[in-house]
Amino acid sequence: MSPLRNIAVFTGSRADYGLLYWTLKALKDHPLFNLALMVGGNHHLARWGNTVQQIRTDGFDISCVLQVDISGESSLDTVLVTSETQRLSALYFEQHRPDAVILLGDRYEAFAVATAAFLMRIPVIHLHGGEVTSGALDEGLRHAITKLSTWHITAAEAYRNRVIQMGVQPDHVWNFGAPGLEYLDRMAPLSFQALSDSLEGWLKGPFLLVTYHPETTGNHSLQDQQALFNALDERSDLQVLVTYPNADAEGGQLLDRLLSWARSQPERVRAVASLGQARYLSAMTLCEAVVGNSSSGIIEAPSCQVPTVNIGSRQQGREMAASVICCSAESQTIRHAIDQALSETFKVRCRDTSNPYDSGAFSSHFVNWLGKQSVEISGGPPFYDLPAFSAAMLTPGATNE
Repeated sequence: MSPLRNIAVFTGSRADYGLLYWTLKALKDHPLFNLALMVGGNHHLARWGNTVQQIRTDGFDISCVLQVDISGESSLDTVLVTSETQRLSALYFEQHRPDAVILLGDRYEAFAVATAAFLMRIPVIHLHGGEVTSGALDEGLRHAITKLSTWHITAAEAYRNRVIQMGVQPDHVWNFGAPGLEYLDRMAPLSFQALSDSLEGWLKGPFLLVTYHPETTGNHSLQDQQALFNALDERSDLQVLVTYPNADAEGGQLLDRLLSWARSQPERVRAVASLGQARYLSAMTLCEAVVGNSSSGIIEAPSCQVPTVNIGSRQQGREMAASVICCSAESQTIRHAIDQALSETFKVRCRDTSNPYDSGAFSSHFVNWLGKQSVEISGGPPFYDLPAFSAAMLTPGATNE
């Protein structure tokens, strides 16, 4: 079988691009691989920061532009974005036929690319599979991408076991930890003054880093966001640096309300479409706590030794470090969790926290592994039954009588 050479990688938002940055750079700089970067999703939306420009600034060539002029802010929009992204991906695959496609996570745009690749018999390499997030539709999309993929790179051993439980042969699943943590290891964080200067001098003192995304399995995100605002307003001693929500159903309404809230108290609240990975992680190392329901509070924040207040059910089911406080989306509960996170006792606890997602330099592990793989048929080997299930199955010709 021929070795993998031509590798396509899809990114659909500021979030997955930041997590993939060092892996993309390793692929770009490696003499064995030809990197083809596919850029779609939120990257092309001005309302969400037009982050495609950051990709170009970072020196990456874009091989495939998956620009869909629909925001994805309603359930219908989400379906239309998915179908159009699938169509554009298929047209690209028909013309260029990469040896494999790398996808990270669980967004509907990634699902669209995975479906197109699978149907065109192009193997998919899936990163961050096997996780559980019961408060988002991403849960179903993530597991669907797993079933469409040939190889699987998980962020923790428990997730590797779950992918195997879903019928994947164990020799097609590897745990290399979370790719986004490599950025923390490689970067020199901005100083407080440098971060403030990048925000036009807005940052004056202690602050919270906040991100609140829609909980797409329900219709209570607007109510929960207001509860968060109320809780934050009770901590007027802290500035609040907020990044935009995802462009999911209700995302546009959440964004409108966020901007209105920020405009009402501009000295205390600053809303930013995208900080970029370096500024975002610098802010994470400098903030008093990470607040909201972003996966970054679960995966990256523990390595920064800062507390996380995780609100609601969006991240429910993920492995969490001892530095994460989970609470319901009610004003007083959130306020109590923030107070606990800011206590000296809890800050000491955060400094001693072990991050379950940290397994060392991801990109070197991944590229070394990739260089040893050969082209396979999309979908991979036959379904793998767990030993206990296999032992319980009837032998051929046997009956229950």
